[in-house]
Amino acid sequence: MAERLNISVSTVSRALRDVHDINPETKKRVLELAESLDYQPNQVALSLVKSRTKTLGVLVPSIGYSFFTSVLQGIESEAAKAGYSLLLCQSNEILDKEKANIRNLLRSQVDGFIISLSNNKNDEEHLQKLINKGIPTVIFDRYSEAMECNKVIIDNRQASKEAVGHLIDSGCKRIAMLAGPSHLHISNERIMGYKEALKEAGLRFSPHHITHCDFSLKNVPENIESFWKKTTVKPDGIFAVSDRIAIAAINTLKKLGIRVPEDVAIIGFNDDPISAMFTPSLSSVVQPTFEIGQEVVKLLLEQINRPDHLGFSYRTTVLSTKLAVRESSIRKK
Repeated sequence: MAERLNISVSTVSRALRDVHDINPETKKRVLELAESLDYQPNQVALSLVKSRTKTLGVLVPSIGYSFFTSVLQGIESEAAKAGYSLLLCQSNEILDKEKANIRNLLRSQVDGFIISLSNNKNDEEHLQKLINKGIPTVIFDRYSEAMECNKVIIDNRQASKEAVGHLIDSGCKRIAMLAGPSHLHISNERIMGYKEALKEAGLRFSPHHITHCDFSLKNVPENIESFWKKTTVKPDGIFAVSDRIAIAAINTLKKLGIRVPEDVAIIGFNDDPISAMFTPSLSSVVQPTFEIGQEVVKLLLEQINRPDHLGFSYRTTVLSTKLAVRESSIRKK
């Protein structure tokens, strides 16, 4: 390009890098020629100069969960605006795989990490080491309060309180909860919201009305059957920690001859795409998934662009949810 435009190589380089101390007309000529030649800068070479690879490492439990798929759309959209690409890994809820993925992404020299924790038992030392090294990191959805880093989350407590409040408004008096793993922070936050809603409505809380389920759904049918058969006073409402668990519960209840919502009203969490198409259609807590993805990238790029941390402080962005009320929670009177 320098030869065709009769200018120096350094001038072409400055124009392509958008350096300000260059004649606007010269810069315009360089960019027009670059476009006509479909010129693509060598990102690897540029990264050696800038110590940047323009890639972000993203680690999620599973892209098979619609929640993470939707968040990834927001992440990709916002990253693309800033000229970043993604390297995506999934832990499949396995701690050792989470650790291995982080090592691999470090070897790929990503500029920063976007992580949602696997279903591990409070083993976060490997993540804390990442943060302590000053590597830009943002945690979203599943997180630990003990970790000092940027976070993008929802108010799980309030969201759960509103979901259970909706069941109460629908006439439910004996509400059970299908919680997630007992060591998972977001599951325990949702339990707190469930308890608060019962307390404010003057309804009795019974620890026997909470059963913990695995996100893989392996133990959901077994838990539901055992729970239903052992409980003397049957629930007339169920709050599930996720839509996948709620749908598995509805299928199990159907086999037991329990009608939804006539005998028991159910509400889930996450607003999985299948929720509106299922029969009965499932009421659910709607999370702003695309916005979560956008906010994650904004926080990460802010940290990447201030690597010296001067004046930088970690932030937790808390986003609001809403309810999608459908057939499963509307009691037939």
